[in-house]
Amino acid sequence: MAKTYNRIDLSYNAGTPQYPETWEACMKRTGETTQSLVAQFPTENILLLGHGASVIGTAAGLVGEIATVEVKASLCCLVKIVREKQQWVMELSGDTSHLENIETNIRFV
Repeated sequence: MAKTYNRIDLSYNAGTPQYPETWEACMKRTGETTQSLVAQFPTENILLLGHGASVIGTAAGLVGEIATVEVKASLCCLVKIVREKQQWVMELSGDTSHLENIETNIRFV
C-alpha cells in the first residue's frame, strides 16, 4: 500500500493499547485519534474503518455525545460525518441499506 499511497508512514508507531479496555477508554482513545487526524488533514476527506465501539467513539470525537445515542454500530454499517462551516454534521448514523442481511441484535463484548 505504501507504494500506492505515499502518505503512509512506515515508521509510524501508534503505541501499544492497554487491554482489556473500558468503554470510556475506547471512546476517549478513538475520539482523540479522530480529532488528531482531522487537525492534520483539515481540508481532506478521511475514511476511517472500525468495529463497534470504536465506530461510536470515532463519531463522538467529531459530533459529541449524541453519537453514543444515535449511531447504530451494527456489522458493516456506514457512518458519514461532514463538516458544514465550523460544525460537524452526521449524515449517516449506522446505515445498512446496502446489506441484504442486517444485524438486529447489536452487542459489544
